[in-house]
Amino acid sequence: MGGRKMPTNLEWAIEAYVHCVEALEPLGSDNKRFKAALKRRDEEDPIDLAAMEQRLRRENAIKMSLKPNQPKMGAMMANVVAYGRKARTEKAGNCFEHAAVAAAYLAEQPGHVPNFDIIQIPTLDHAFVIIGQPAPQNGVYPMMFNAFAADAAICDGWARICCPARDYPIIWDRTMSLWNAGGLEVPLGDFKWGSPTTYCGDVENYPKQSYTISPVPAKKCFIATAACAAFGLDEDCDELNTLRRFRDEVLRRDPGWARKVEAYYDIAPEAVEMLQNAAGAETIMRRVYVACITPAVAAIRADDHELAKRIFLDLLGELQSFPQRAQGG
Repeated sequence: MGGRKMPTNLEWAIEAYVHCVEALEPLGSDNKRFKAALKRRDEEDPIDLAAMEQRLRRENAIKMSLKPNQPKMGAMMANVVAYGRKARTEKAGNCFEHAAVAAAYLAEQPGHVPNFDIIQIPTLDHAFVIIGQPAPQNGVYPMMFNAFAADAAICDGWARICCPARDYPIIWDRTMSLWNAGGLEVPLGDFKWGSPTTYCGDVENYPKQSYTISPVPAKKCFIATAACAAFGLDEDCDELNTLRRFRDEVLRRDPGWARKVEAYYDIAPEAVEMLQNAAGAETIMRRVYVACITPAVAAIRADDHELAKRIFLDLLGELQSFPQRAQGG
């Protein structure tokens, strides 16, 4: 018995892409602008009142009607879909609105639709739809797109990209370069505008979070945190962030190393408490920083992952033997 062939993930992405772009095209985004449109006009080139009115309508729709009601990270997909329907009626939106409208389209389709989600890159404040990629249990997607499923597809209406997930970084960079060549500017933060090429490469440089799966609370790097604190460094210092990324993006992706990381978390809290109660605790922590933290961070930055792993194993061995030594065993 014949029937309609099931669409591929990319074909679903194309359908959702066309729908969200057409739905939001009437007013569009308020975070893209052409430099040429900002030139001072004189009497021979009068102000386009219709264009100005459209711009004001667009900004009002996004800032007044939509953004105050945008679901927060960890929202249910049903809430995202409802928001997408609202954006569709307003006919305006930025990246998240494009993603929500695409999600609403997919949710409204009859029959079997592959799993889909919205990926947020918080550092870039950018969002898009992923189709056919298994949802991560911890809410965190792979950093590198070549680690995504071979048949997963991305629908990014705001960036005007629809492609296999593994092709996304190169198409993103090409798009940003073409936008720059065409005179398009995007926000660079702090009320600054500038070249989209500023964002070339960035989609693979920062963590990618599911918008609908609450992340597992990050565990502290107990020893590293205490050692950094001995030098007056806070929880958000570059050293700790480097170690966390290495833990999450390298060690935890390997089952064998993931078990070693969990072993570290089983014994580190007790070891830190004992160290902090020992005589000369601050001096001990400073030595740990110099002998362990500094070389590990340097190795990670130099992409010498094997050296960083050896340092971690040495630290783990020291921690495992520390309670016995502290008790005179």
